[in-house]
Formats: sequence, structure tokens, C-alpha cells
Amino acid sequence: MYQLGVQIDQPVIKPNRKTMKTILILIMGILALPASLAKGEAKFVFIKKQNNISLYYRWIDLPDKRQVRELKAELEIVSTPEEIIGVIKSEKLAMNWMKGACEVKNLEKPGNNLWHTYIQYDIPWPLSNQDCIIRYKLETVGNHHQIVMAGVPKYISEKKDITRIQHLEGSWIIVPTNRNTCKVVYSVFSNQAPKFPRWITDPIIQGNLISTMEAFRSTVEKNK
Repeated sequence: MYQLGVQIDQPVIKPNRKTMKTILILIMGILALPASLAKGEAKFVFIKKQNNISLYYRWIDLPDKRQVRELKAELEIVSTPEEIIGVIKSEKLAMNWMKGACEVKNLEKPGNNLWHTYIQYDIPWPLSNQDCIIRYKLETVGNHHQIVMAGVPKYISEKKDITRIQHLEGSWIIVPTNRNTCKVVYSVFSNQAPKFPRWITDPIIQGNLISTMEAFRSTVEKNK
């Protein structure tokens, strides 16, 4: 799902690990493609399992002939769907699990099925901070819950010296199991032009997604 970073044949900045780790939070934490848009694409390939969180990826073909990768994380959380959705909606709890975010603010009181959230990411110098506005739409069929995320960059005016993320999509899928837990599937995708080569970004992206999902699980289970 991801191809973050510049094309290999383009000049690149040599970022330190701290800079890269923070930059890639935004890609990892919010960019995604709903499964319904990915029909007919390649099957997911297993990457690894760490701390009971499984990672997968698959390639997505874009209209401009580029390929980018969709990344997916699967885990179980001891909680109910309502409690998990409550944490996703909560701006108060967001800073506990959204790695790299320095500001999270709901732009209106979250509705039952639709809400918008402003998120700003702290990016080390010499790059500027980045922000986005995400529209969350909750769809429920039986006990199956899906939250579809989409970036809406024009929803509010851009802030001075903050780079607005122009495209992002994502989804959470939450399904109760027979063990008083819920299976949670989080997928992430961006069609933005790459800035760094994959050999630099892949280990950081994967590590960030693992740590974010760990923090999310912990936050949900502590706030039941």
C-alpha cells in the first residue's frame, strides 16, 4: 500500500532516524483506502507478527500507472465495539495513542455516524509540521462496524507554516468475536508522491504501525 519517499532516481534528503520516524507517523496513522475500493486488487501478503499484531501489505494500481502499497494491521482487543469506537472519537484520548500528533481536535461534537477531526503532526526541522482534516463515517451492518476515513483538506483554511496533507483515506473494521474481544482491522493507504526510498521507510513505517496499534489497544482496555 505504501510507496513513501521520493522515486529512487530523484535526489533525496538524508534524514536521521528521528526525523523519518516522525514524518512517517502521518502516513501510518491516517492514510488509508476502504476495502470496498480495493476489489480486484492483489491479495494481502503477510509481513510479520509482533506483540499479537499482524501486518500485511498489497499493491494498489493508481490511474496514473504508479503503484503504491496498502498496509494493514490486525489485532484483538478485550473490549466492545462501542468502547473501541468511543476511543476513536475521543480527542482527549487521542494523544495517548496517535504517535507523533501534537494537536487533535474534533471540529464539531462527534455524531453517531459522522464527525470531522483536525490532526497536526510534529515534524522535526528542517521540514514543517503537517496537518489534515479527516471525515469519519461509521457504517454498521449487524455486529460488523466499519469506520471509513477520508481527508477533506478544504474543510477549514490552511494554517500558516503548516503543510496540509492533500490526500488520505483509511478504514477501521471492528467485529466482535466469541472470546469477549473484538477483531480490529486497520488499513492505510496514500496516493501522495513518495519522498523517500522504501528501504529507508519500510522498517520505520512498520515499527510505527505496531507501536500505534499497541498504544491504541492499551488505551481502549484501560478506558473500558
